[in-house]
Amino acid sequence: MRTPFLKFLPFLFLWVFPVSIFAQSQVVAPSLRVYDRHGISLGTLLSPSETYSDPVSLESISPWMLLATIATEDKRFYLHPGVDLEAALRALWQNVSRHKVVSGASTLTEQLVKAIEPAPKSLWGKMREAWEALRLERKMTKREILESYFNTISYGNQCQGVEAASRRYFGVHASNLSLAQAAYLSGIPKSPVRYDPYRNPDQAGRRQKDILSALQTKGWVDAENIRRALEEPIRLKALDTSRVAPHFLMFLNARYQGKKESLVTTLDLSLQRDLQGLLATQLRRLKANHVTNGAILVVNVHTSQVLAWVGSADFWNVGIQGQVDGVEASRQPGSSLKPFLYGLAFSKGFKPRTFYSTSPLIPRADSFLKIMTRNTTAG
Repeated sequence: MRTPFLKFLPFLFLWVFPVSIFAQSQVVAPSLRVYDRHGISLGTLLSPSETYSDPVSLESISPWMLLATIATEDKRFYLHPGVDLEAALRALWQNVSRHKVVSGASTLTEQLVKAIEPAPKSLWGKMREAWEALRLERKMTKREILESYFNTISYGNQCQGVEAASRRYFGVHASNLSLAQAAYLSGIPKSPVRYDPYRNPDQAGRRQKDILSALQTKGWVDAENIRRALEEPIRLKALDTSRVAPHFLMFLNARYQGKKESLVTTLDLSLQRDLQGLLATQLRRLKANHVTNGAILVVNVHTSQVLAWVGSADFWNVGIQGQVDGVEASRQPGSSLKPFLYGLAFSKGFKPRTFYSTSPLIPRADSFLKIMTRNTTAG
């Protein structure tokens, strides 16, 4: 028989602990999606928290995902005040009786607290999470908590939030997730390493089946939909680490990270690829001369628009320091100044056969020709 005291214990808990500085909510910064001048994707950059994130509203998430997550992580989400005491006491009894951790009782609200402001893995840390969850529920509605949860929680492989995970694993928006895909994704947050779809697909698949079984047992999903979900194959997108213009993306990331969700640039993807091929061809020709790397920058001189940015021959080649951007790297001008010097000399009347000496320090190029010239022969 339930005691009424348990219903009021969470609120008594608020009076025992001092006032927290925990923020009511945090805005998840989106990743930056970059496109070329024709709208072709160049890649997605990490957010300031070093994750792929794409915050969406609750209405933009598949109902299957909401159902699978609540059924798996917190079936009494709409009934408790942030802490599920019944689940906590049951988990405590199971863990003590079996002398090991076999069950947890963290609510979605507690998981959100942990994701935003992690606490130490200790009894005090767990009590602090519960305390913060109770306070959070007093300041936010259930809908706001749920939306924040789906945009904040980790789904592994640097995916923060369900939209980023949907895109990265399945190539679809979170609104288009099927029941099979939703059950698959909803199982990952429990342990993003153990249920990593790429490293541990068998364990991730078994957890998906357990979640589908739980949905059917609870009567939340009918047998026909469960059958279809079990028959639906899970096809994961390959992890693509290649980038067409990595140095250009690094340049943009330093300036726009966390400030924009998408950016259409002036880069021409077709020209970029052609120049990468051209650089590779030229380096093969110069291999005998021990030339191993190069860089190309193409700019429209009339508009100052960057059309191509090839920072090195191979971004991933450590041997040639490929991740060093040759476009921006500081270097001595060397012989690149000679054509300008010769042009200035010719404009002053000197001939190709004119002989003159040089000096280590030249205040001005034009005075150099007057001061340092010693002997001029007829051209």
